[in-house]
Amino acid sequence: MQVFFPSAPSTKNIFFIAESESLQLRQWGE
Repeated sequence: MQVFFPSAPSTKNIFFIAESESLQLRQWGE
């Protein structure tokens, strides 16, 4: 778990990246 979530900021970055990918997938879908 430490490797994936070493700190709170990193967790936020992961969510930010996930959201960015979701937006890109929506754009490709359209």
